[in-house]
Amino acid sequence: MDFQASDKKVSEVLFSGTQRFRIPRYQRPYSWGDDQLNEFWNDLKTEKETYFLGGFIFNYESEKENYIDVIDGQQRILTITIFVAVLRDVCKRLNKDRSEAIQRNAIAFEDSYSMTQTYRVEVGDSTKDYFEKYIQSNKNDIYQNFGNTKEEKRIYKAYEFFLEKISKEIESKNDKDSKIEWINTIRKKLDDLTVIRIKITSEEDAYEIFETTNARGVDLSVSDLLKN
Repeated sequence: MDFQASDKKVSEVLFSGTQRFRIPRYQRPYSWGDDQLNEFWNDLKTEKETYFLGGFIFNYESEKENYIDVIDGQQRILTITIFVAVLRDVCKRLNKDRSEAIQRNAIAFEDSYSMTQTYRVEVGDSTKDYFEKYIQSNKNDIYQNFGNTKEEKRIYKAYEFFLEKISKEIESKNDKDSKIEWINTIRKKLDDLTVIRIKITSEEDAYEIFETTNARGVDLSVSDLLKN
């Protein structure tokens, strides 16, 4: 099996350059609940200068299609996107320019000529419409739609979880400048989280790694196995 592994910051993996990530159809739906969200939030709140978030496995064979397939790390990548979307939306009432900068730099790319945006992450078909409209787009209010499927409702609950946590922190600050400073600090903490990026270039290796990593975690459902 041919692969490359290196330690990177989240910002180097997800927020730099123009790389686009795709969640393959065989990946399981978004499934994080309160336990995982609390752990993620506590990782961001730790006093350590650096913190290890985990590993991301990417298949670069799909790069010729202008995508990099996410083999492992989907739940964390979607959670990071939800978290950043909450920061963006909180910033709307504090500083519109900063809110738009978060959208352009962490959620989407913006063409400098047409000014159109392309999202950095393409999620699976099961929730693509909901995720794009209420998380990745900065033009809609998620409180217009609490989700219809179990997966959409988990996404909504994750958004609500982070909004409650962030709003509580913001409300404790005395003035606008200190609120923005806190947002900058938590964004920097997210950017600096350490991950292991594993790059592979074979679909066959991707399936093998997918089976191995999932066999050591939560059991796959019958439908997950059939997709795999």
